[in-house]
Amino acid sequence: NSRSDSQYILFFTRDQFDKEKSNNEIINDLKNAFLMENDIIEYKTNKKATIEFYTILIGTEITFNKLKEKPVALLNNTAPKIYSREAIDNLINYDISNLRARSVNLLNVPINYDINLLIKHIANFTSSAIDSYKEFIPNRRTTNRNLPSRIKFNRRSPTYKKVTLTFNKPNAVEYLLSQHKWGILIENFLIRIVPIDEQQHNFKHRTTPTYVVTGIPLNANILDLIPLTDHLNARSIEFLPTKPVSLHKVANIYCNTDDDNHVHILNLTQTFKDSNYIFTLPRNLI
Repeated sequence: NSRSDSQYILFFTRDQFDKEKSNNEIINDLKNAFLMENDIIEYKTNKKATIEFYTILIGTEITFNKLKEKPVALLNNTAPKIYSREAIDNLINYDISNLRARSVNLLNVPINYDINLLIKHIANFTSSAIDSYKEFIPNRRTTNRNLPSRIKFNRRSPTYKKVTLTFNKPNAVEYLLSQHKWGILIENFLIRIVPIDEQQHNFKHRTTPTYVVTGIPLNANILDLIPLTDHLNARSIEFLPTKPVSLHKVANIYCNTDDDNHVHILNLTQTFKDSNYIFTLPRNLI
């Protein structure tokens, strides 16, 4: 399985060339570099999964052996690799692992919060460059136009969006996930930080509420709950979306139950502001 259909094929990967160049420009560079080789049959741009690469189909074994893995002066001394499905699959697996190591998910981002401002906050916090981002915004459209007015009124608009950030280096992700708090406070809301890999113990910890808090006034924000989260040694908190008919807010509180000093509080009632009360219960009792 070293060569596809016993053909003589070499390939270059996209990252061997200037990232500003288009595919057509790269193909032209390849044609120019091998202009004197008469046995080259085809130049082709390919994309598979996460990688882009350029194949050169060669007509004879002699030319193939002459060119394989030999640096090309006109291509900044980059060398063509020997093509095989296994070689491409290995590159894809490496690329995916590298991409995951450099990426992190941000939850509970207010749906209308400016993405560029968010990126600046995270870049400043980590002192790291961000290569790319992707927003995941819930569908705002009503799925059934014929719903009764009462039900339509009770339906809630999306409150949050999820944002996936990819840094240029994995140490930025490691830095974010190593913080004592599992989120970043921006203004009066908290952006929760979770790993990309949903099978990680760390992901499940950060997304499984330890406590559910009810009876929170509708005008309360994250800053108002700091005394409670400090008391519970919480790592992060989120407000659940409210409905137009909601009389109060509900929040999930996340604690690191693996901490040696974690004490599971079975029931807690705390006075909140004036005459309102917060009722805090372990998640498994709800």
